[in-house]
Amino acid sequence: MLFRSGQRPKYSGIYELRLIGQTGSGMMDEENKHFADAIFNAIQHFLPETERADSNFLRNELLRAATALAGFNDVRAIPFLLKFSSDKNFSWRIAGAFHHLTAKGVLLPGKPVAEALETFIAEHEKPSWGSNDNWYIVAHCLAVLLFSDTPIIGVDRIRRLPPHRIKSHNIREILELLGACHAPEAATLLVEFAAIPEIIELNIGHAIVA
Repeated sequence: MLFRSGQRPKYSGIYELRLIGQTGSGMMDEENKHFADAIFNAIQHFLPETERADSNFLRNELLRAATALAGFNDVRAIPFLLKFSSDKNFSWRIAGAFHHLTAKGVLLPGKPVAEALETFIAEHEKPSWGSNDNWYIVAHCLAVLLFSDTPIIGVDRIRRLPPHRIKSHNIREILELLGACHAPEAATLLVEFAAIPEIIELNIGHAIVA
């Protein structure tokens, strides 16, 4: 089951989930493995046909299958999600699938995932008027990068957020991410944010908790 916009994952628990996965106690049960294997095999079988010019419907169906595979916390979904990431129409589902994998303790490859998500992040970090602000999905994407195998990529991308995001209540999600991340670069950025008066004034409670 993929995370929905109203759900708040516990980022501080990601490292514990990874430890569980490494010890083998978090492995799929036989029934789920059977379903995951079936999905993987179906994707593998039909994937070559997506190279045809008229394969839009098939590509959409295979992306649905890849996100379903991610729903099983299966790392075999990662290359499929990366392959389909160049299609802007798939951006929301791919971002959601990567975030689900991250929140479930899967360690994603930072560099290719950052490249896959950059256009999507850049689009939704812009100012948004009215109630149609999708900042939450930007925060989810930044979490994916920050908890990847290269956390510095996430830290550097946070540094490049526009000022209207940094110096507003939007920074609260970022403080939460940085506070949960074990990477030393994340702690360094938290210290830098602590020197920005606007962040302290708007978010002092969150900064103290982080």
